[in-house]
Amino acid sequence: MRTEDILLRYLSGTVPRGGVERLLKDGVDWEHISDRAEEQGVAGLLWRNLKVLGCEGVPPRAMRRLKTSYLWNVMNYELYSRDLGPVLRDFWEGDIPFVLLRGPVLVRLVYGDPGLRGFTDVDIWTREGDLGKAQDILRENGFSPLDGHPLLFHRGGVWVDLHSDLVGTGRVRSRGFGVKLDHDAVWNDARPLMMEGYEVLSLSAVDRLLFLCLHAFKHSFWRLIWTVDIAETVRKHRIDWDALIRRARDFGLERPVYYGLLCAKELLGAPVPEEALLLLSVRRGYVERKLSDLAISGLGTDGLSEALYLFSIPKVSQKLRFLWEVVFLRPEVRPQVDPKGGPLFYPRRLFRAGKLALEMARRAT
Repeated sequence: MRTEDILLRYLSGTVPRGGVERLLKDGVDWEHISDRAEEQGVAGLLWRNLKVLGCEGVPPRAMRRLKTSYLWNVMNYELYSRDLGPVLRDFWEGDIPFVLLRGPVLVRLVYGDPGLRGFTDVDIWTREGDLGKAQDILRENGFSPLDGHPLLFHRGGVWVDLHSDLVGTGRVRSRGFGVKLDHDAVWNDARPLMMEGYEVLSLSAVDRLLFLCLHAFKHSFWRLIWTVDIAETVRKHRIDWDALIRRARDFGLERPVYYGLLCAKELLGAPVPEEALLLLSVRRGYVERKLSDLAISGLGTDGLSEALYLFSIPKVSQKLRFLWEVVFLRPEVRPQVDPKGGPLFYPRRLFRAGKLALEMARRAT
């Protein structure tokens, strides 16, 4: 692994890890670090930590670039706070309960500084029966759904993603084969949170950690910031590990939680008890171990999570159906994955799947 990538991980946290000065003595490519930090969503964290540590030898150009990302995060947070205020008001006055996921909730409850955690949309989870009313409120406030994405609304640079399901069965229905999620239990454990003068709901600390693990897992741990979210949640909150393990077992989410905690522990030094990983009882065979090693090493390629997800599905027939649905998406879902569409949709998709398989085989040997 490159020194630059190790340094990136050491500086990606609300508190930097020790050993940064030693790594800086080796000489590093700051353009590579800046590129990777922006790509991985951790540029604001790097700027703040380098500033706090007072590290010598960091080029002023690199510091200016990282600071720009920090300031952009701050301005973006203020933009969302201003433009979402009326939406939150209308939800509240319309008696539409909802839960804010990730984004501004993580800024408020985990990071404490909007410059450290950027986001490009706000995820809102509402009951299935309230989904239509939520869409009406967004339209009344000038938001429009994106073509091919009926639940993704935008107005200018502000994006709102509505959810009625926390697992993602709307896109891949067979994803539910490996999950036994009790949405009512999660909803009942949600906690009140004041945002822009209005009371909203946020997930409990246990459920927040659980679904941060699921989110990172679903996206193959492609961006480092998603693993940082897990690590910082563990550091910030006193996690009831017994409750988390029970929840993961009850919901059939042992593997996503196991991999999320394992990545946070091994990549970022998160204080995850070894006993918690053992109690999740994830028994990995040779193939699964190789795939999970690729995830932890930072391969970060779409499709890796689907390969790992197969091990959560009990029956062979269900595994085959899941693979079929992942590759041959339903017509209404295709624009969400590949806006180009057309007759080359499936050839492109099969080509990407084959390319991923070859890359995984190469990296696993």
